[in-house]
Amino acid sequence: MATTNLGEQLISFSYGQSAESILFNRLNYQLHTPGIYDGGVLSKVSSSTINITRFTAFLVDSPTAIGMRVQTTQDIALDVSDTSKPYVVVYFDWQNQFANYADIKTVAWSNIDTDYMMVVGIL
Repeated sequence: MATTNLGEQLISFSYGQSAESILFNRLNYQLHTPGIYDGGVLSKVSSSTINITRFTAFLVDSPTAIGMRVQTTQDIALDVSDTSKPYVVVYFDWQNQFANYADIKTVAWSNIDTDYMMVVGIL
C-alpha cells in the first residue's frame, strides 16, 4: 500500500457501489484485464532517475477481490540508483484507510509478486 500519491493519482469507483470503502469497485473485478491502457512510457533522465509518463491502468488486489482504474495526471520521476532492483512495478494493496494509492517502485526479480504489473523489464 502506498500512502504517497505519486503522479497525482485519480482512482475511480463504480457508480452504485455501497458506501462502505471495503466493498468499493467490486463490479469491475475480473471484468477487465489488469494492465496499463494508456501512457506509462519510461525514459532515462540520469544515471539514477527515470521518468514515467502519465498513465491509465486497471489494477487488482486479489486478496480483497478489488479492481480499480488508476490514472496519473502528472509524470513521475523515480529513483533507480539501486542496480539490484532493475524492474519497475505498479501495484495496489488495499488498506481500509483514507490515504491509499497505487505504489510505483523498483524491485528485484525475486521480489516480484503475482499482483505486480511490470512497466518495463530490466533498465
